[in-house]
Amino acid sequence: MDRIRTSMNISPNSGLGAPKQGSLSVAALLVLAKNLLEESFLGLWVEGEVANYRPAASGHWYFTLKDVPSAATRGMSTAGVAELKVAMFRGRNLYASMTPENGMLVRVRGRLTVYEARGELQLVAEAIEDAGAGAAASAEALATALDSARPR
Repeated sequence: MDRIRTSMNISPNSGLGAPKQGSLSVAALLVLAKNLLEESFLGLWVEGEVANYRPAASGHWYFTLKDVPSAATRGMSTAGVAELKVAMFRGRNLYASMTPENGMLVRVRGRLTVYEARGELQLVAEAIEDAGAGAAASAEALATALDSARPR
């Protein structure tokens, strides 16, 4: 934090971190956040359920990872299910052993960054692997099983 304050010319005793000289632009703040995240979160694995999967004409994959509600995540947030945008660029997904589908539970390795154009947190994926059935896929399988077991 001291390194950030120094680079922003912020006094540690200035209350809420008000700059001594002027203010930061939105772009400057996003660049600082991006640099801090990219230095701090390299090669981490994140597990979640794929949603909003869309392959682009460029060959890139874009999707959202959602937490699967479980005993471990219940009560962590009052804002609903946590979501993280993921981008897996063509050069990486060519070597992927699987293609994600909505509802799949996956593990993704990548680096955390900020997509500056929207100010959004994003995981740039380097690898993806199947982690089992996601909640949506499990619910669909259960509904199919129950439907076929129903007496006619």
